[in-house]
Formats: sequence, C-alpha cells, structure tokens
Amino acid sequence: MKNKAHKMDDAEKFCFKLKLEVGLLTTKEIQDWANAEVLKNNQDEFTLDICFMKSEEDVREYFNQLSYVDLNLNRQKIAVTILKDYLLEKYPQNLNTDIRQYLSDINFITRHIIDDELLLLLNIYEAQIDLAYTRTIQMTVKEAFDVYLYYLTEWLEKKQQ
Repeated sequence: MKNKAHKMDDAEKFCFKLKLEVGLLTTKEIQDWANAEVLKNNQDEFTLDICFMKSEEDVREYFNQLSYVDLNLNRQKIAVTILKDYLLEKYPQNLNTDIRQYLSDINFITRHIIDDELLLLLNIYEAQIDLAYTRTIQMTVKEAFDVYLYYLTEWLEKKQQ
C-alpha cells in the first residue's frame, strides 16, 4: 500500500501561526520543518511556499498575512491546546520585566477561545497582578501571578476532561 502524501491543512496553518506569534515556534523551526516535509511530499503548495522563501522575515510575513477567516477550522480547540503548551513551555524569567509580554501572549491565544468563565478569570487575576504591582493589596506580584497560573491551569484541566 502506498503512503498517502500529507497535505498541510488549515488547522496546522493556524497552529503554526499562533505558535509563531507567542514564541512557541521560530521562523527557522518552521523553515526546517518545511525542508524536511518537502522530502516526504513535494506536492503540498504550502510546504513548497515556505521552502522557497528567502528569509525568516518572509516566513513571518507569510504567516502574518494568513487570515483566520479564510481558514476552515475549530480555532477554539486548537487555541486551548496551544494555551496548554504555552503554560508548560514558557514562564517569565523576570516578573518585573517579562510578565506584561507573558500576559499579552496568553491574551492573544485566548482571543480564539469563547468562554465567559475564562474571560472573567483572566480579568480578575490580571487585575490582581496589577494591584500587587502598585502595592494596593497585601500580596506580592509573584503570589498574584501564582494564583493567576493556578486558576488558569484549573480551567484548562476542566476544559480537557
């Protein structure tokens, strides 16, 4: 039986785009993937496009121009998976300087998840982190951040049951 060639589907494109945006993948890793994949299937236009891009900036621009509207997929399910990956792989090195980017990345991922409980959770615990920064509450930024991560992880565990 002949192996069927893999064709990049919309879900994989969205996954790559979202992971690239939040730093779970680099443009070089995507190019390396495409170079390995084209050896298995030289008929997939998407893979070929990436292979023949001249620079990492071209790859980034290609994914920046990918429109979510044009993709036929369940963005919410993919975003939940990527959120879990993000929480497992990323952690701010310095809460004073890196937490804003970390929270921004989480918010970027969660824009694709329609869930009132998640939205409320993010709003409450991000506000708590802000209050800890300004020392308006009797809690350190690390304590507030740990509470934020705890409830976000709890929400994820409920979602994946």
